Formats: sequence, structure tokens, C-alpha cells
Amino acid sequence: MTDINIGVKDFVVLIHEREVLDFHQEVDVAISWNDSPGFQLASNQIKLIQVIEDSADEYREKYLKLVYEIGSLNINGKSVVEQLRIEHDFSFWWLTLFGLRRWNDKSGTTDTIKLLALETELKRLGANQVVFAGANRQVEKCIRGLCLKNSWTFTFHRPLTSAHHVTTQTKSAKDLVPNFLGAMFVLVRQLLSQGRIKKAAPLNQTGNAALVIDYFNGFDHAASLRGEYVSRYWHKLPSLIQSIFQTITWFHVQDVGPNSLSLIDAQKHTEHLSSRPSVAHEILETRISVKQLSRIIPSYVRLQISCFRLRGVKNKFKLSESQINFWPIFKREWNDSLRGTTAIRNLITFYGVSEKIKHLPQQKVCLYLMENQPWEMALIHAWRSYQSGKLVGIPHAAPKFWEMRRFVDPRSRIENGIGQFPQPDLVVSNSTIAKSDLLSNGVPLDNILDLEALAFQHIEPLMLNNNSKVVVSNSPPKISVLGDFNAEITDQLLSIFEHGVDSSKYQCVFKPHPMCPVNKNRLSEIGLELFTGEIAPLLAETDIMIATSQTSAAVEGFCLGIQIILFHNRNGLNMSPLKDAREVVFISSSNELRDAIATSVQHLVNSQRPYFTLDDSLGRWSAFLRSL
Repeated sequence: MTDINIGVKDFVVLIHEREVLDFHQEVDVAISWNDSPGFQLASNQIKLIQVIEDSADEYREKYLKLVYEIGSLNINGKSVVEQLRIEHDFSFWWLTLFGLRRWNDKSGTTDTIKLLALETELKRLGANQVVFAGANRQVEKCIRGLCLKNSWTFTFHRPLTSAHHVTTQTKSAKDLVPNFLGAMFVLVRQLLSQGRIKKAAPLNQTGNAALVIDYFNGFDHAASLRGEYVSRYWHKLPSLIQSIFQTITWFHVQDVGPNSLSLIDAQKHTEHLSSRPSVAHEILETRISVKQLSRIIPSYVRLQISCFRLRGVKNKFKLSESQINFWPIFKREWNDSLRGTTAIRNLITFYGVSEKIKHLPQQKVCLYLMENQPWEMALIHAWRSYQSGKLVGIPHAAPKFWEMRRFVDPRSRIENGIGQFPQPDLVVSNSTIAKSDLLSNGVPLDNILDLEALAFQHIEPLMLNNNSKVVVSNSPPKISVLGDFNAEITDQLLSIFEHGVDSSKYQCVFKPHPMCPVNKNRLSEIGLELFTGEIAPLLAETDIMIATSQTSAAVEGFCLGIQIILFHNRNGLNMSPLKDAREVVFISSSNELRDAIATSVQHLVNSQRPYFTLDDSLGRWSAFLRSL
């Protein structure tokens, strides 16, 4: 605890979420919780996001350490991980939102990292009076607790602006339903809808068999009707696998989103794809058998008992080197993960996947898209229980520094028993950057495969055609704007474009994200032409790309030497795989976009930038699969 000497001059620190128009107290330092351009209440203004990015490795490590330490907490003689045991060799901890370090709109990850940085800054400054001006009551509780621990004066100032009347964790109608009732509703609904799930025909498999698991999106629907599986995830790998293995089973994770296939349509596609005698395609989702139900319900009951035993965790929800109790941030997702709809869904997934893997003949290898999702944890456990072939995880996207689900505290990889993070035998690296990333997070070198980047092979011919090409043309530069999967962020991007770009001076097109359609009329109003074709020909014609920081296609444009401008609102962490690339410009306002466009137009030199491991022949993949 920090001692405050009596008689020492007050040092007032204001922490504000955005402009505080009704705040008039004199402060020594103002700390921006979110980036508020042009707002200054003190001569010393600190942007918290910048503090974090300047020490990114440190704060990522601290967050991973926090997750590990919560899992290791001794509660009533057992660690949290042990308390959540649902099978003799598996802990439900690895299916919780917190344990998996899941990042979504309601996740407390960003707020937690901000709080860790805030604590460091407050102690560095020697603050003894702290004012929080914002609407996030969860953050407010954490800061209030920190001040109490240090005997600092704390004041909560709720701004009068309408934008602050909503907290970051606004309760929905679903939140008003007790966790138990919500969980039972999901279970009953799943049982009632089982009639739509067809039982797959058994495949007459031999000893030379392979299993592949992916997401049922991004594939060529027309090709599937001909019995051919063409997917953006795999490039030519399906044909290669078929040439090596006698039988191949595909499990597809049913995608969820506005443009997703219905379960019935998805199953129709799998029937067409299973027309060949040596190939079977199935949806990973299964009927809940009586046997599964007899395991799901007791496991859910055990979780409720464990929750009761773990009730004391709320008083210990902190990092060992921090005085902040993060329980207010994670209370909601903790209860949902162990009591609510997320808990029951993950139990259904766990036992459903287990049943699928158990009834498969022995497979030589399983290849799966690796994102550290709950179904993957279930797969790894089931594979260890029932199969002996190689289990290979394939990260299919460019690595993002702040994508926490990709990382664990290194101690989790070497723990014994159920405390060990579930991980495959081998992990594929699709670039030198990805390999360095894996090594830095404790993945042994012997467990890393350097293979071609399957999802990005389509850019290799574009790179060959575009190598060191200097743009010399009398026609105006072509600007391609790429939408985000998040509708709100896409709307922000379009608004910035509208006020920052004179579209009459350029050729401007907009390609929406497959999961986020846009209003065509609005595009026309701001001078954007809708583009609905494949990304590859668009990239070949693009001079300047404008996208959001989370858009993976920006990496493809980067490889081709396209001028990349990425929108990042700076209220959160930079989730771009290109966040450290010197050639990429990040903007957060119309003025910044206008300046970036002007600079880019003067330097339209499309010089390719190596990033991924590319080889259309998939020579490395072929050698690996044939060696099994």
C-alpha cells in the first residue's frame, strides 16, 4: 500500500473517457481512457492507448499472467482449474471465455489492459486525488478499489452528455434471464431442433485416412453442387490430400452470421460433396444422444457446485503485482461461462465432438483451422482419448499482436495434468512472422511446421505480375475501400471516407465484408461503387486501399505493394496484423485520411513486400503429408 504523507500538495489526476464538457476542476494531469483528439484539461495530457502500445510486450504478458494466476488460485484446497474438472483428465476452465482469452465486444480484455497501464501511470505520477469522468461503471469500481487500497481520494464524475448515459456493458433482455433458465432454454431448443440434423452415412474407411475440420463459409457453392470442394481456406490442399490418402473425412463447423447458410442448406451441400466414395463431408454439429445428455446434465450440475465453491474467487481476481481487483470487469462473462448459455453450449459442443471423434476409425492425421475456439479444445481432448494419429493446428490468418486467444502464459504449456493448455502435436507457420510469434509464446521449435500459407496462395500470381511495377497512368488512382465484419465500424469508416475524400478525383469502389452487407444507396451518395466480385482481381487494379485495422485483406494488399491506409479509432488496441509495418498509415479522422491520401498519391510505387510463404505447387505441404 502506498503511503500518502500529510501535508504533501494534492496531485489531481483526471481520467476521462472522452470530452468532459461539464468538468471545471483544476487538474495536474489528464489521462485519456479513450483517445479524444483535441481535448485537453491539463498541460500534461497522457493517452493511455499510446502508453500501452509503447510497452506492448509488457502489457500483453501481464494480461496472460493474470489469466494464468486466476486459474491457479487456491480455493478451498484446489486450484480453480481443478475445481472445474468435468472429466478425469479435462477441466472446463479451457472452455470458459476467460480461460480461452476470448475477445469480443463484451470482453473485458481491453479494459483490463488499460487498467493495468493506468495503475502504472498513477503510481509513477504520485497521484493522491483521482477523478474518473465516464460511464463505465465496471471500470469505475476497479479504479475506486485501487484508490481505496492506496488511500487516494477518489471522485466519480458522470458526464452529462447523452453519449455517457450508456455503459460499456449495457444489459440486454437476455441478461435479465437467470443463468440457469437461459442455459435450460438453450438445451431444450437444441433438443427440439434435432430433427433438422441428419445422420451422416458411414464412410468405409481404410487405415490410410485423414480428417480435416474447417468452417463452412467462404467456399464455392456452385462447385460444391458438382461435388467439388473449393474453399478460400485450403487452396489446392483438398486435391493434394485426396491424392495421398485413401479416404478423407471433412467436418465443417456451422458458421453463424447474416450471410451464413441455414443448417438445412449446409447439409444439402455436404450431401453433394459426399458423392465420391472416398470422401465424406459432415456438419460438426450432431444430434444430442441419450448418452450425451446423460453426461451434459451431470456436468452442468457439477459446474454449479463448483461455482458455489469458487464464490470466493471474486475477492482474489487480481494479478499478483497489481492492487486492482478485476472482478467487476469479468463478473458477467464468468457467470455466463459457468452457469449461463455459454456454459451449456460448450458442454453440448464438448460431448458432441467427443462422440464424433470416438466413432471415427483410426486416422493418420487431423488437420484443423486453429483459432483456439471451444470446439478445438474439445477436439484435442477427444483426439488424445480415441485417436493416435498426428493432430495439426493450422492458423489460417496473419498473426495479430493483440489477439489474446492465440497466446497463453508459457507456464500453461508445460503444466502437468489438466492445468496444461490443450494444444495439438504440430502447429503450422505460414510466415517467418508467424513462426517468430509461435516461438515467443513458448511453442517448441520441433512442434512448428514451416508450410505454405494456404489462404493466401491466390496472391502469388498477382505478386509475380506486379513485381516492382511503377504506376504510370493518366487515369486517376483507384481507391478500394474494404468493409469490416462489424457493422458499426464499417459505418464509421464510411463516414470518415465521406468527409475525407473527394471521390470525384479518384476511381472509388467499396467491397463489403461477406458477413456485413451495406446499403447500396448510401455508397452511391458518397461516391463509392459497390464491388461484389473476388478480392484477387480487385487487388490487381488497386492503387490505394482503405480498410479497418482488423481487415485481413489489408495484408494481401500490403504484399502487393499497394498503399495501405487503415482506420483505427484509437479507443481500443490496434488489432491489425500490420500494426508495426512502417509502410502502413493508420488514421482515425477525416482530416488524417485526407492527408494520407494526398501523400499516397505521390508515392504510387507498387513494390511487392514478402510476407507469407507462397508456392502454388504446395511442395512443403506435399512432403509433409507424404511423410506421415
